[in-house]
Amino acid sequence: MNNQKQKVDKKVIILGNAKVGKSCLINRYMNETFSENARSTIGCCYFSKQWGKKNIAVWDTGGEERFNALTSFYCRYAHAAILCYCLNDRLSFDAIDTIHVPLLSSASENCLIVLVGTKLDLLNTSTVKNSNLRAVLPEEARSKLLELTQRFKSPEHPQGILPVFETSSKENIQVHELFEFVFNTLVSETELNPDAPEETVTLEVSRLNELKKKCC
Repeated sequence: MNNQKQKVDKKVIILGNAKVGKSCLINRYMNETFSENARSTIGCCYFSKQWGKKNIAVWDTGGEERFNALTSFYCRYAHAAILCYCLNDRLSFDAIDTIHVPLLSSASENCLIVLVGTKLDLLNTSTVKNSNLRAVLPEEARSKLLELTQRFKSPEHPQGILPVFETSSKENIQVHELFEFVFNTLVSETELNPDAPEETVTLEVSRLNELKKKCC
């Protein structure tokens, strides 16, 4: 197992139930790929993104409850949290409050909160069988985001944009917009406060042996 130390300027954590498509979002953004047979993340893994002069670490977490202790550890000092739910799975939306938000207790002050509905392509089908699959209304997501923004004292977007994204990794809908919103918000926050003290996180990364399992 290779231990590495890397200094990053900003840390982003992606949370959500297993199989909501967190890893698919990353693969679409980083590699422009999508696989129907994508495998679930076991534990946590991360990728690093250079944005301007800033180095941003994005952590992809396993969504199963047995990994909560590990996930909570990697949430420490997170500057942004991307909370994912599946648009056709109400339980995954409800789990944001019951499972994933409590893991952010050690996140950085003023942590940016972003809500992401996944698998929008399942709602865009014209077949009768799949015509009523939406389980979370857009206004419900916006209401939830406002609540979480106040709770975490998240920074407000200068144009008043609410960071709620409905995405499809399969059809490449709103994926780049999601990550670019997060990166631009984090980096601009630093650049708009040039006199603020440097806030960096040193990551001691144990390259997790990525045990994988099939996801639906």
